Amino acid sequence: MAHTDTIRESTREERGLELYRSGGIERIARDVYMVPSCSRRRVEYLVDLERQSCECFDSRHRGHHCKHLYAALLYRSWLRRAARVIAPTLVYVGDGENLQA
Repeated sequence: MAHTDTIRESTREERGLELYRSGGIERIARDVYMVPSCSRRRVEYLVDLERQSCECFDSRHRGHHCKHLYAALLYRSWLRRAARVIAPTLVYVGDGENLQA
């Protein structure tokens, strides 16, 4: 039975990666994201990374990390990497209030 759980978890991770690659994820607070549904148009799920929770059926009723949570984790990681690349290129000009690249 443990083997089956491992297979399901891997599938969720892979689907999370596909969902991340398809785009549409939006950060709405520090660790809170809106992640689109794969199967239902105009449906989005609230994902709270701090609480490791998602509003979707899979997460609420089965208690597993879902594909939406994995997608939000990947998106957050991408945002952090992007910030590290962009931030060092900014310099202070004049009074220090205005930033210029």
